Amino acid sequence: MMKNDVLNSHKLGYKFYFQDGDNQIACFGHIMSGKEQIYVNDELVSEKRSFGFKSHHDFNYQDTAYAVDFEMQNILNVRFTKLVN
Repeated sequence: MMKNDVLNSHKLGYKFYFQDGDNQIACFGHIMSGKEQIYVNDELVSEKRSFGFKSHHDFNYQDTAYAVDFEMQNILNVRFTKLVN
């Protein structure tokens, strides 16, 4: 895991960063729009919208399947629960 930079802001949303071998994985989510984006090495690899307090986001990168789970306890407190590959 590289670092977690959680920005609980209505404008910016939340950000989580991870390191998997040589790949940096960045997970972004916007609190108001529900838009989630996953970047690997600064390349957008997956995007979706999710409305609700929990989200499961599957994506693939270089023949490896990943899953990201998010849990929003309230609108100001978002927690990344896991990255699985």
